Amino acid sequence: MFHRYDYEPKIEKKTSKPPKKTKDKPALPAELKKIRTKKILKTILSFLILFSIVISVLYFWGETLFPFKESQKVYKNIVYPLIIIWPFYVTGFPLRLFDSSFSGTIIYSTVKQKVGAHGRGVKTHLYTKNNIVVTILTDKGRKKTITAFSLALKERAGDYMNNMGKIENHVDKFSVGYRVHKYYGFKPLYVEPTVKHPFRHCIACGTINDAKREDCIECGTTLF
Repeated sequence: MFHRYDYEPKIEKKTSKPPKKTKDKPALPAELKKIRTKKILKTILSFLILFSIVISVLYFWGETLFPFKESQKVYKNIVYPLIIIWPFYVTGFPLRLFDSSFSGTIIYSTVKQKVGAHGRGVKTHLYTKNNIVVTILTDKGRKKTITAFSLALKERAGDYMNNMGKIENHVDKFSVGYRVHKYYGFKPLYVEPTVKHPFRHCIACGTINDAKREDCIECGTTLF
């Protein structure tokens, strides 16, 4: 049973002004380039291993694991492709290898809340996840809506703590008008530091650091 919240997540900002390109996208430090290369190689290697295992299992033990009769070939033609697709779904290959980088300006910012559960039976834990969702107008004139930041809190033994106060502390870090960049190989957004936004975003883990830090307080990666 879910609890009622005293605070409703209705934080919204809009603007219709076109983005102003202030400067080119900052170049990635050598350390982050190495991290990106490792992520790409890990994705490829993970896919090749899982795909090889799946194909080997189906080839050598497929008839034993799935003893379909001659009249049930249609089921075999459905089950086998679904199993073969599984490595693609788990690793994200080859979609993760496509260059999805872009630069733009935030034109819309809001907070959306999601409630769900983890585990089974007595080990089930409820959680609430608050997401800062932004719409970005890219330099190419396209609009992209993505989750820029998330905070989740589990509910244990019926004891629920609202974390909207925490998410509110981060809303102004993704305000309308801020210049952002999405780098190839990294999921977190990079928000350009300004006088109104004296923070440095780590694109390796997504942690928001103080502007005076040279490396991420969470993962130790070099900030830029």
